[in-house]
Amino acid sequence: MIDFCRNTLKLSERVIQELCKLKKVRLKGDFYSLEFNRKFRDEGAAFSFEEDKDRKGYYHICVNDIPLVQWFRQKANEWRNGLGITPTRHDKGLKI
Repeated sequence: MIDFCRNTLKLSERVIQELCKLKKVRLKGDFYSLEFNRKFRDEGAAFSFEEDKDRKGYYHICVNDIPLVQWFRQKANEWRNGLGITPTRHDKGLKI
């Protein structure tokens, strides 16, 4: 998790140390998503390490109190909506 913060999100060592103390850290700037292969800008994102409710001793990265993956998906939807792109639904039903 620390390597991901350092290498992918490009967070500074000072910020990572604060996150490891389980403090929320407000950041602004561009944050890179591997899933969408692009950066998303935010002017007041509150990053934190939160304990997984289902697995004691496991943590995940949250932004504004939601998991990082979900936050990136939300940002991607906002970006698409700004461009006027409507999400497509894929029907997973079987054709007979």
